[in-house]
Amino acid sequence: MARSGGKSLAARSKSSGDLAVVNVQALARPGTSAPRSPHVVSVPGSELSVFPLDIPAGLRGAARERVALRQISAELGQDIARLRIWPLAGPGEAGAWSHVLIADRDLCDDWRRTCGPACRALLPDFLVLPWADGLWSFAESEDGHWVVRTGTIAGLSAEPEIARAMLDAALRTGPVPKAIYAPGGAPADLDALAADKGIKVFASADDAQNATGAMPRAFAHGELGVDLRVDPQAARDRLRRSVLPWRWPILAGGLAFGLWCALIVLQTSQITAQDRQWRAETTRLVREFFVPSGPLIDIRLQVARALDRLRAASAGQGERRDPLDVMNWVFPVLDHDDVAMELLQLSEEGAQDGVLAILGLPDFAALDGTGTRAELAGLSMRVISSGIAEDGDGIVAQVLFQRAETEGEDG
Repeated sequence: MARSGGKSLAARSKSSGDLAVVNVQALARPGTSAPRSPHVVSVPGSELSVFPLDIPAGLRGAARERVALRQISAELGQDIARLRIWPLAGPGEAGAWSHVLIADRDLCDDWRRTCGPACRALLPDFLVLPWADGLWSFAESEDGHWVVRTGTIAGLSAEPEIARAMLDAALRTGPVPKAIYAPGGAPADLDALAADKGIKVFASADDAQNATGAMPRAFAHGELGVDLRVDPQAARDRLRRSVLPWRWPILAGGLAFGLWCALIVLQTSQITAQDRQWRAETTRLVREFFVPSGPLIDIRLQVARALDRLRAASAGQGERRDPLDVMNWVFPVLDHDDVAMELLQLSEEGAQDGVLAILGLPDFAALDGTGTRAELAGLSMRVISSGIAEDGDGIVAQVLFQRAETEGEDG
């Protein structure tokens, strides 16, 4: 494909994104001011260096930064205080970035002063090019440099001879793109290099999409996060200065909270131990004076039953029981969520008085449970009749409660 020319780097980039692209060199000319509308300022990638690092993947945060700074200082042999360094995190790298972008600090300050209030980001020129996975994008800068974007945060900007050698090395050592997108046309040297590797060069975005399966787009891959106006180290220093004054109040608050939690745990343990002590003492007294043998299921009912036997024995009562006593025993038995009392009256049948009750219950299992509670309370419960309620909701049972025989109780 012959070079067609005719489009500058800024014009080509603008056609692929929503933001206007302005070259920093153009803004530096006398009488030129930054646009008032949102825009991106591009700087020559030849003034920047992408530096690879050899850092273990498990090293994160400040420790990773310290190791990176030592490697950069040892490799470049100069004072890193004169440099501005940005971590370059590719897809899925997050805190395990393996490359940094390096520029001269004074030069960055000069660039930043040209941006204007509506500037969205200050970016290397190769990051303003449209890009898609599996694609390289090409443009030619106004000074004749090749600008090539080779990845999400990767690319180069250099004189044609140097750029061609760098691309040739990248094609020999790294993955080969499916296509090269050159909106304004590609120079003959790039065409030849691509043809040698079997790579198609397209001037149309639609053709590039057909070759890679994705439309090349600008500013759609997190490029604005690589803003050269922002000094990551300075931002962290400001955060550290704002957070450090609070470290002692936060530490004191955490210590107080820990002491409070320990006190609550201690008080809970003391209450639990006291409760166990009271239960043990209650059980001992019940065993000693009221229920010497058998299981302790409901201490309240079983103690009341034992007291009633003692009262009956001391009063010299015979076989016949006072029906009011039986009535007093029936109420605790029927005091249950499953039982609805519809009728409760004294009844005399045979030698013993009793209480005749009509009960509403959810089912026959609830009726059996009522009989169990009656038995525990020293009563006998005889079902006179039972059946499904008229409205079909539960059952209705007519039962007779009587005091159990003294012999049966003692057994």
